[in-house]
Amino acid sequence: MNILFIDKEKNVCETLYPMLAKKNGAEYKIAESAQRAIAVLKEGFVPDFIFMDYDSPPGNGMDVVLYIQTREYGEKVRIFMSTDLGDYKKIENLADMLKVTFERKPLQLFALQKFINDNLPKK
Repeated sequence: MNILFIDKEKNVCETLYPMLAKKNGAEYKIAESAQRAIAVLKEGFVPDFIFMDYDSPPGNGMDVVLYIQTREYGEKVRIFMSTDLGDYKKIENLADMLKVTFERKPLQLFALQKFINDNLPKK
């Protein structure tokens, strides 16, 4: 399993995300911006899951979602988007339109793990 994490919050990137990846035995990459995440994808990293903060300048979560949709593996990638922006409703509506799971921050390990469990390929 490959996971791409996109977040500008240092503490989340250093603690929560590595813990989630380790718990699932996943290979993972962490990008601090949408622009860096797209570069990681262009380098050939193919994620099964993406966990992203919508507000990840330069660019934002929608840039990554739209890029993923152009890839041949795009339909298989499960995306979980979050934000701590006060005006989250428009982001939540965009996520819903794009069939992306959305949750407001602060993130909980339980919710992230449930997302993985609910979206693992059926054996």
